[in-house]
Amino acid sequence: SASSGADFKQIIADVLAGEYDADAVNAKLDDYIVSAPAVMFIWQASPFSKKAIRAMEMMGADAKIVRLDDPWEEGNPMRAELGKRVGRTSVPCIFIGGIYVGGYDGGFGEESPGLIDLAFQGKLIPKLEAAGALKSKLETKVEA
Repeated sequence: SASSGADFKQIIADVLAGEYDADAVNAKLDDYIVSAPAVMFIWQASPFSKKAIRAMEMMGADAKIVRLDDPWEEGNPMRAELGKRVGRTSVPCIFIGGIYVGGYDGGFGEESPGLIDLAFQGKLIPKLEAAGALKSKLETKVEA
């Protein structure tokens, strides 16, 4: 079942994380999540992370990138705790306005289906605008 697969992936994330101070890691995650209007936790080599970065760039969104693979010693505990928070350990793990929205092409439920589904539902740009991650068209035209 999908849930047993998710449980297995969480176990792997926990093993890779080793021993760490969960409170300190969660405090760091809390700080990152609210540090910018859009925040993406990624691995540099991940194809879906690359696609998410490219999608945000194409929309003109200002997204803060937090690498979970540099260094791994810090990223693995963050990945384990993100997995416990959002129910999946995959990257990218994307937050807009401090709220988890999923990954690039997946997530959980209607509120966090991932960037692709949000875009097709017409909800991605309004979420980015509401969070202050996009410059309005009026602002960019004033410069012209």
